[in-house]
Amino acid sequence: MRFRPESIALIALLGASTLLCAQRLHAETTIKIPRENGALHQEFRNLLANKIKEFKTGVGRMSLLGNADKGSCVANFFINTDTTFVTMEISKAHYYTEFYIDHPTQSFRNVLFQSLLLGDDGAELTVTKRDGDYSIQTDGQQLILSTRAPRAKDPIRCTFDLSTAQMFDGETE
Repeated sequence: MRFRPESIALIALLGASTLLCAQRLHAETTIKIPRENGALHQEFRNLLANKIKEFKTGVGRMSLLGNADKGSCVANFFINTDTTFVTMEISKAHYYTEFYIDHPTQSFRNVLFQSLLLGDDGAELTVTKRDGDYSIQTDGQQLILSTRAPRAKDPIRCTFDLSTAQMFDGETE
């Protein structure tokens, strides 16, 4: 049996994506999130509703300091009604990434899967793209932000304590 090169690449990507999710949350329920504008962002807002309600208008920046395998990390979530812009930096590892959660003008061409995993130990949003993955997991106390570049074998993972989140009402990107 012969596989086309793009089939092999997709199989490899799916295997790495499964690894990204399976290492953290024992899912009892998996809900597919439609690839349409607003769906993923609404699920994100639901996950962090207790923090987002601290913004008077639902708009602001949540800044988190946390830990990664290679040192401390900083994440900023610029949250508004339509989208959230996320930045994550691990200075000792010289690592920086940024991405939008469900930008209103984004194309879904490179998004392969979006899902919400629900389990006894929390909930996790996962997005698998052709150009990398990310996931956001929370149990209400902690938040774990994981990203993986397209050719990276293992994800970069930062863990944050939500009780130490700094909230900046009205601040946007």
